[in-house]
Amino acid sequence: MSKVEMKQLVITAKEMNSVMALDPKIKIIGISKEDLEEAIQLNAEEIRWEAGVDEDGDPYEADNFSEDSLLVLDSLGVGNPESKKKANKKKVTKEDEIDDAENEEVVVKTRAEKSVAKATKKAPEPEPEEDEDLPTRLASAKKMDDLNEIIVDFPDVFTKKVVKGFAELKNPILLKKAMKEAAGIAPAEKVEKPKGPKKEAGPGIIKTIISLIEKAGKKGISKETILAELIEAFPDREEKSMKNTINVQVPARISKEKFELGKTEDGKYFKK
Repeated sequence: MSKVEMKQLVITAKEMNSVMALDPKIKIIGISKEDLEEAIQLNAEEIRWEAGVDEDGDPYEADNFSEDSLLVLDSLGVGNPESKKKANKKKVTKEDEIDDAENEEVVVKTRAEKSVAKATKKAPEPEPEEDEDLPTRLASAKKMDDLNEIIVDFPDVFTKKVVKGFAELKNPILLKKAMKEAAGIAPAEKVEKPKGPKKEAGPGIIKTIISLIEKAGKKGISKETILAELIEAFPDREEKSMKNTINVQVPARISKEKFELGKTEDGKYFKK
């Protein structure tokens, strides 16, 4: 659990509900701090950090958040990746400056100082403490940095081939789950691939959602049915992540960026 206060999490969740037009909204009443953190992390996967173009080639605007909310998202390990890169670049530059200053200091040392330093015996370093085991490290890890550090510390478990499969996992919750499965800590569900010729790549998740709504006509289609169709069409995708995408797209983003959606009395969505 992070050190972010509950009040800060609530403010961030409210802002995400508003900016991203989440439906259903992130629950902020009667929810534990840990569950609220997880809800924010999962929904952060759908944040549009920069303006761009969707699957159909239509432009969309970036999701803009307050500085306070951006700090909370960074603390939870799901902040803007580009901001993190810039911060790391500044850090490297600063470290280079410190190294240069230290090198200059070494150059101006007198011979007498060098002789004293050479004569002084180096005190024995304390033996390093025993590292925590992999399950313990994974259980306490919350951020992408923590998980990446674990991957480096356990090269025998997370080989190059295994790590390659993590490339598209940008959310710490999903990455942790994949790492547990790779390490044999959590059982992995195997999906049998159908035999036969390789099929051409079909439409993406968002395009499939739009297509399902259009095909449903005026009778509409429920979010539950959309999810069931996506699970069948994308067996290798995380169910929780696809459900989250549906909640972000239907009805807010599709109504804003594609076409207006209506809702029947029994909660089904249709193209107006």
